[in-house]
Amino acid sequence: MLTAWRGHGTECKKMKTSPTKWLNENVARDAAQLALGIVLAAALLAVVGYLGILVPAIWRFVWLAFMSFGILCLAWPAAILLCVGGYASLALGLRLNTERFRSTLLWAFSPLVLPATILLIAAVFWYDEGPYLRWPEVAITILLLSQLPLGAALILSQRGARWFVLALWATIFAYSIGAWMMSYMAVTGDWV
Repeated sequence: MLTAWRGHGTECKKMKTSPTKWLNENVARDAAQLALGIVLAAALLAVVGYLGILVPAIWRFVWLAFMSFGILCLAWPAAILLCVGGYASLALGLRLNTERFRSTLLWAFSPLVLPATILLIAAVFWYDEGPYLRWPEVAITILLLSQLPLGAALILSQRGARWFVLALWATIFAYSIGAWMMSYMAVTGDWV
């Protein structure tokens, strides 16, 4: 222990600080780190308490997101729209103007917020047993239909990249149809 203090004394001489001041600063820093650790541990325990609610909702969201592609086999026009729109957007995306490429992609992918919101509502308001809520069913239908004016506004606002935005919007809308179908079944409890 004496050699450790001697080392600190040497360090203090280099920093031109007294050993007492150095010790006080380090104790204060260690106490602050300990207090921060206690606060973080308490926050972690609070989060773990809610994981019983969050983990099933996260798994439901992921499952619904993947099954939204699979359900499109039952809605073959949407599946065709997904495939044709995907290939067209890929081909047209290669010919985009490089100056506006990032902003065009940002605006073109913005409709993905709506299917994610549809899936989130379904994951949170999944119907197992108990009281039936009608408003999630109405909300996901409104979100699906709101993609039509949103798509028209995006297509009209993107000069020089309208065909690309149209093709990508068609792809996202086809996925939204699958997300709506899966979410509708999840919030009503009526599975195909």
